[in-house]
Amino acid sequence: MKVIYDGDCPVCNSLKNFAEKQVSTEINIFIPFQSTEFEHRIPVVTEQAAKRALHTISTNGEIKQGASAVFEIMRSLPGIWKWIGYLFAFPPIAWMAEPFYRLFARNRKFIGRIYS
Repeated sequence: MKVIYDGDCPVCNSLKNFAEKQVSTEINIFIPFQSTEFEHRIPVVTEQAAKRALHTISTNGEIKQGASAVFEIMRSLPGIWKWIGYLFAFPPIAWMAEPFYRLFARNRKFIGRIYS
């Protein structure tokens, strides 16, 4: 799985660093949308879409974004994170999570300043 994220977001970078430390064979690469690697390797996700939300691209080409992408990443992690990812991906939790994700995504720069 490839993960497209905001490389300028402190919260996103912290979560990326946490995920990279876990033993996961499913996540192949994290790519910030600001990198030239994004432009060359990820033609299926536009820069505007990447600016709005986190994206995952599975090995079979399935694209998820927003809260669904977060849950996809969680499902690839070991232990309790995997089970939380599965649980949160089901309605009604998944339905409630998306508006909260969008609120976070719109304010991630501000939240990042508080977070760091």
